[in-house]
Amino acid sequence: MGNAYRECLENGTWASRINYSQCEPILDDKRKYDVHYRVALVVNYLGHCVSVAALVAAFLLFLALRSIRCLRNVIHWNLITTFILRNVMWFLLQLIDHEVHESNEVWCCCVTTIFNYFVVTNFFWMFVEGCYLHTAIVMTYSTEHLRKRLFLFIGWCIPCPIIVAWAIGKLYYENEQCWFGKEPGDLVDYIYQGPIILVLLVLRQPGDGAADGKKRVCGLLFSPDLHPPLPPATPSEAQPTAPSLERWYQNEA
Repeated sequence: MGNAYRECLENGTWASRINYSQCEPILDDKRKYDVHYRVALVVNYLGHCVSVAALVAAFLLFLALRSIRCLRNVIHWNLITTFILRNVMWFLLQLIDHEVHESNEVWCCCVTTIFNYFVVTNFFWMFVEGCYLHTAIVMTYSTEHLRKRLFLFIGWCIPCPIIVAWAIGKLYYENEQCWFGKEPGDLVDYIYQGPIILVLLVLRQPGDGAADGKKRVCGLLFSPDLHPPLPPATPSEAQPTAPSLERWYQNEA
């Protein structure tokens, strides 16, 4: 490790620039990449562990208290279930070896497909939650006329053809890297991301009776069955597996 120095010229003045040619970086790019990657990995795993613990506790609470199993809480229960299954599949994705990920094994593609299915069901159960609250609060419609089977169909069945269409698109157009990851110009993933975006846009739309229902919503804010479960600490739709997270940091380094 050298020193930086500035040369004294013959006329008694200092050179305008400092010479750093003898200096060496204390923390090189490789070491910096390793530190950042490990920190990101720990934070990612820690966030998912906390989420799973909170979600499982809520799931067991609904399972134990049979007296609260009304339609409203059944919807919450299914939403919690999708969060749990989504996180479980995320942990399974972390177990996939880098070589398997690159070799594009069939079972690896199936794991990615199931993971994306639970991602879609997660958002569709949020949509079901919004439909129920909109019906009960804004439209002031009796929820006794609502059918559980309809909500179960929306939450669990509608995502199936969406994911099947996505899997077919991946098989014929982007059959690589276990169908995971996203390259510039990748449009196949929008087969399932499009419905998710549509759900979010619908949930953002205010109803005609939204102003009249504000007071009723505020009165129910402290009701425990209106609060969604702790969401998983994940970025958007494509949560990177350890290999893809590692490649991302390699590109940044």
